Amino acid sequence: MKRVLSVILLLLYMRPDSATDVMSCAVSRESNEDRGTFCFKVVKPLLQHFRISAESKEQFDRLQGKLQQLEATIKSLASKANANNEASCNCSADKLKADEETLRLQTEITELQTKLAAQQEALQKSNQLKDSLMSEKDERIVDFDKKLEARVEAHKETLKGTQQLQVKVNELQTKIEESDKLKDSLITEKDKRIADLKEQISNNMNKNQQFEAKLINFVEQAELTSFVPYSIDIRTIRVPGTEPFKVPFASKFSEWVVIQRRMDEYEEFGRDWEEYKHGFGDLRRNFWFGLEKLHLMTKFQPHELYILLEDFGNEKRYARYTNFSVGNEAQAYELLSVGEYSGDAGNALDTADDQTAKNMKFSTQDRDNDKNDVGNYAEQIRGGWWFNAGWHCNLNGPYERNRFDEDYLRAIRWDKWHLNPLKSVQMLIRPTNK
Repeated sequence: MKRVLSVILLLLYMRPDSATDVMSCAVSRESNEDRGTFCFKVVKPLLQHFRISAESKEQFDRLQGKLQQLEATIKSLASKANANNEASCNCSADKLKADEETLRLQTEITELQTKLAAQQEALQKSNQLKDSLMSEKDERIVDFDKKLEARVEAHKETLKGTQQLQVKVNELQTKIEESDKLKDSLITEKDKRIADLKEQISNNMNKNQQFEAKLINFVEQAELTSFVPYSIDIRTIRVPGTEPFKVPFASKFSEWVVIQRRMDEYEEFGRDWEEYKHGFGDLRRNFWFGLEKLHLMTKFQPHELYILLEDFGNEKRYARYTNFSVGNEAQAYELLSVGEYSGDAGNALDTADDQTAKNMKFSTQDRDNDKNDVGNYAEQIRGGWWFNAGWHCNLNGPYERNRFDEDYLRAIRWDKWHLNPLKSVQMLIRPTNK
C-alpha cells in the first residue's frame, strides 16, 4: 500500500502545471519519448491494478450483497425448514392418528360387514321360514274353510231343529207359567221343611261327631285288644345317636311299637342293669325292648303310651297316656313324663303319692334306685321297674299263674284295677305328631 502511494505522488509531481507545460511537453514529446515510455510502463501496471482492484471491489461488493442475500435466504429457508419440520412432525402425528382411526374404522367396517352378512343369512332363513309358514297357513285356511262350510251346514240343520224345539219351548213355557202358581204355594211349605231339616241335620251332625269319636276309639281299641302276638311286624329303624335296630310293630299297617310283652312264664324278667338297658327276650313272645332305645325314641319325638292288661278271668282293661318320655342312663332312665291318662284300668303310673312311678329312676336287682329304706324292691320282687317307696304297678314281676285269685306281691300287677296277678300285658308306644 505504501508503494502505491509513492507511485501516485510521483505521478502528481510529474503532472504539467499549465497548458504551456502541456504544449512544451508535446513539443518535446519526441525528445522525451523515452521518459514517456518509461512512465507508461510504470503507470500501466498501476492503472491495471486499480482497474482490477476496482472491478474486484465492485465484484466483491456484488458478491457480498449476494452473500448477504443468500444468508438471508438461508435464514429464511432455515426458518421455513424448521417450520416445515415442526409442521412435518405435527403432520406425522396427525397422520399416525389418522392411520389409527382409519384402521379402527376399517375394523369396524369389517365387523359390520360380517354382522351384515350374518343378518342377511338370518334374514334369508327367516324369509324361507316365512314362506314355509305362509304355505302352511294357506293350507290351514283352506282346510278351515272346508270345516267351516261343513259346520255351517250342520248349523242350518240344527237351526231347523231349534225352530221345532222353540215351538215345544213355547208350549212348555205356558205349562211353566201355570206351574209357577203351584210352585209359589209350595215354596212356603218347602222353606218350612228345610228349616226343620237343617235343625235335624245339625242335631245329627253333633251325634255323628260323637259317634265318630267313639268309633275311632273303638276301632283303635279293637286293633290293640285283638292283637295277635305271632302276627307282629318286625322292622328296622334308625334313631339319631345309635345304629339301626329292629323294632316290633303291632301289625303290618300299625304305627304302634310293642316295647314290652308278658304272655307266659317262659322268659325270666329278674335281670340286671345291662340287660334292661339293651333289652332281652323274643320279640314275638315275651321281651323287654330296652331302656336306651326307649330313651332315644322318646327323646327326639313325643310318644303316647298304651298299656293293655288281661287277667286270668279273660277280662281286658287298658290305660292310655299322652306323653311317655324316658331319660338317659346318666338320669338312671327316669320316667320323666307320662302325660294325661285315659282308660278303664285306672291310673297306676301317676298317682301323686310316694308310690307313683312318674319321676322315679329305674331299678334292677343290681342297681337300687328306689326310695325303700329297708331293701331293693327290684331284687325282692325279681323284676326291674320304676319303684318308689312302694308301687301301684309292676309289669315286670314274675309270671304267676298258680295264685291268680289272691293278693300276691311277686307277680305282674296293676293295683288300680285289682290286686290279683295278671295273665298278660303289653306296653305299646307311637309318635303323637304323625
